[in-house]
Amino acid sequence: YYPAENIDPTFEAEHTPNTGKIKDPATVSTEAVGLLKKRTTSVTQAGNNAESQATIGETVNYTIEASVPAGSELFGTPKLTDPLGTRLALVPGTVKGKVKVGGTTTEIPTAGFTVAEEGGNPVLNFPTTFANPPGEGAATVTLEFAATVTDIAGNNREAGSSITNTATLSYQDQKLTPKTKTAAVTTTVVEPNVKVKKSHA
Repeated sequence: YYPAENIDPTFEAEHTPNTGKIKDPATVSTEAVGLLKKRTTSVTQAGNNAESQATIGETVNYTIEASVPAGSELFGTPKLTDPLGTRLALVPGTVKGKVKVGGTTTEIPTAGFTVAEEGGNPVLNFPTTFANPPGEGAATVTLEFAATVTDIAGNNREAGSSITNTATLSYQDQKLTPKTKTAAVTTTVVEPNVKVKKSHA
C-alpha cells in the first residue's frame, strides 16, 4: 500500500497512492497552573481553633501560593489579587511576596515582580511574561499579608457567621486567551460567650 500525503513528498512522485492518508491522532496535555491558599489566626488560647476561628479585632495571616509548572509561561502581565471586602481590613505594611525558581528563593520586588496595597487590598504583580525554565521543577510565587476581622454587624457568632476569602490569579496563555485560577478559605467568626451570675446571702 502507498498512502496518500506521504511524509516523504518524493515518494508519491515514484509511487501513485492507492490508499488514504495514514493518521494517528494524539492528545498532549500539560500540567496546569496551581493556586493554594491557607491561613492562621493570632489567638491561640484554649477553646479557640487557631487554624479556622477568629474574633472581632483578631489578626488573620494569609498565604497564597501560585505554582507554575516547569517549561511553562504565563503571559499578559499576570496578577494575583485578594479582595477583602468589608468584613476584613488589611493590616498596613504586611503585604509581601517571594519567588522560588529551581532552588533559589528571592524576596519581592525582583525581576519585574512587585507587591502593593490597592484600595485596601493586597496585590502581587508579575512581569509581562513569566517563564519557568524546563527541568527546574514547579516555580512558586507567594503572596503573604495580614488582615483583621472588622467590627461590623455581619461578624457575629449568633448568626454562625463565617468569612470566605477568595484569591484570584489572572493571566493569559500562549494564545493570549484570558485564564483565571481561584483558591478560597473560610474562617469562622467567634465571640466570647459572656454569662453573669448573681446570688445573695
